[in-house]
Amino acid sequence: MMLAILSHSHVNDGLRGQARMNTEFPVNFSNDPMGAEKQPLRGLSDKWKALLTVAMGTLMATMDASITNIAFPALTRVFSAELTTVMWVSVAFLLVSTSCMLIIGKISDVVGRKRIYVAGIAVFTLGLLTCALAQSIGQLIFFRALQAVGAAMAISCGTAIVTEAFPPNQIGKGLGSLGISVSLGFIAGPILGGLLLDWLDWRSIFYVRIPLGLAALMRAHGPASFAVHLLVGLGLASLLLFVLVERRARDPIVDPSLFKNKVFSSAIWGLFLHFVAAPSYILIIPFYLMLGLHLVPSEAGLLMATTSVTTMVFGPMSGWLSDRFGPVWFAAIGATAAALAYVCMLGFDLQSTVGSIAPVFVLLGVGAGTFHPANNSIIMGAASRERLSTASALMATYRQVGIAVGMAVTGTLFSAGTESFHQALTRQGIDGAYASELAIPLAFHDVLLLSIFINVIVLILCLLPLWIKQLKPVQG
Repeated sequence: MMLAILSHSHVNDGLRGQARMNTEFPVNFSNDPMGAEKQPLRGLSDKWKALLTVAMGTLMATMDASITNIAFPALTRVFSAELTTVMWVSVAFLLVSTSCMLIIGKISDVVGRKRIYVAGIAVFTLGLLTCALAQSIGQLIFFRALQAVGAAMAISCGTAIVTEAFPPNQIGKGLGSLGISVSLGFIAGPILGGLLLDWLDWRSIFYVRIPLGLAALMRAHGPASFAVHLLVGLGLASLLLFVLVERRARDPIVDPSLFKNKVFSSAIWGLFLHFVAAPSYILIIPFYLMLGLHLVPSEAGLLMATTSVTTMVFGPMSGWLSDRFGPVWFAAIGATAAALAYVCMLGFDLQSTVGSIAPVFVLLGVGAGTFHPANNSIIMGAASRERLSTASALMATYRQVGIAVGMAVTGTLFSAGTESFHQALTRQGIDGAYASELAIPLAFHDVLLLSIFINVIVLILCLLPLWIKQLKPVQG
């Protein structure tokens, strides 16, 4: 799952905030950082209206990830492009949206969340149209970057809006409920994408979502090459420059004091690594199912939807249980379930059946659905109220960067692995076409080993808050 949502909502100018009060989302979000303490409990209808408003943008974003990835095999065929090129359809989207998110979150504090949200949905919908009209893989990647700007604008406020809308003892419930829209997006994406690829062509996965974008607008208003290494290097250099500038800034975009909180740091790095490991499923599985097992796109989409359905069921449960018993153990259980699912995937081969694959996908859904709300509750609970917006934006940034890094690493390893195994198998006298099929699960297994290792680290990070809590009395 990718994919989920974000936040920003504090402006110190109280008079200007009051002037915008009636034009924002249905909940009365004060721009005074202490405003929440001055306000009475929010009405039941208000908090659910705010949740529904955010969920519309979340549904679009998560559907975008899952419906696009299912089309990768078709895009490699239509544009006669390598996987290392086609994966930039997603990687470019993730990198651009990530690089814009913190800055847009800061701007939304000044100009208002609703303006940013509405403009983002409009740009995102325009991006859907331009992607559908793309004539080459280069144009498609460029228009996806444009679409990413809209996505960053639309989702940069989400988690903070929900956190502010719900009372403190119901934040887990709100975030868990928000996770339903994430799961619905992932469910609808593969199923709809598979059916459209069967019936129409790849362009349909973009233009059929334009009405959803228009509906979201109405709701918001009321009614592998050198170039790849060069880009990675530039990205790391930019990140280093950003850190150096932020440390010297008088009013930094990211408050460094957040990372002095060990609970916050361990949880947000756990979130990052969880999504670094995810592309071994979201990127590689469509190739395994369609090119290795020869499932048609609609069948592959329905099978992958089992993960999202399970996530939708366990997400709200995990949020509710986290509110009741504390989130740490549920985050750890989720990380453990995800790691076990990747271990089970090591048994996938060309003879695997749908009956043997589906339970593993269900287990992965249990892991994701249990981990996300609990982990998000830890992160938001460790941030002070006046830093909720920054914490929410950091969550989205780490999530997007994690997926982008995972996409790049996984895509590169899988491409290199399939080529290496194909050559080794053909040297043994195996027919070229069959060797290509055999190479897919073998390369997939190598990628899975990395995901398993990463999820073990995530499990350790999930348990760190318990260790930190035990140390405090000793240090005192």
